[in-house]
Amino acid sequence: MPLSFPIPPRFCLPLVLCLMAGCRKAEIASYIAPKEVESVPQKKSPLTYKAPAEWTEAPSDRMNTAQFTCKTASGVVNINITALESMVGKELLLVNMWRGVLAQTELPEAEAMKSLLPVSVGNESGTMFEVTGKRENEEVTIVTAFVHREEKSWFFKLQGPPAAVALQKATFIDFLKTVQLQSL
Repeated sequence: MPLSFPIPPRFCLPLVLCLMAGCRKAEIASYIAPKEVESVPQKKSPLTYKAPAEWTEAPSDRMNTAQFTCKTASGVVNINITALESMVGKELLLVNMWRGVLAQTELPEAEAMKSLLPVSVGNESGTMFEVTGKRENEEVTIVTAFVHREEKSWFFKLQGPPAAVALQKATFIDFLKTVQLQSL
């Protein structure tokens, strides 16, 4: 004789509802959760400088160690300081990269090397070059100075409308003289 378990009527409806709920198709649910803020320990910067009074400091970001803007009568210029892995011996690449950014043709090595000028970055010998061209249909000049260290190359960039850059170029060169790079 088969075993049977009688189900009291008061449990029938809840049992049927539970069984039906388990038969539904799985639905994909998505949730919006706040992004976790990455806590990055603040390290002492290996860089010190004295920025000109007319430059406004902007927050640094993952790419730039320091950033500034300066409003001139001829437009706004941006100043960025960036540290990258050592680029020693890649000066031709650097010159032609910035020429490409401003829709200029690449220079042969001899001509690119002629565009490199010596500049003092603190008490170190640096190099500087200038490129003018178009970016997004606007005329732009970029002055790039750099100094190579064993572990990193430090780049100092002044960019904006040509007339505004011309107004700030001497100030930029004076700023470079205040920069001190400590070992990392």
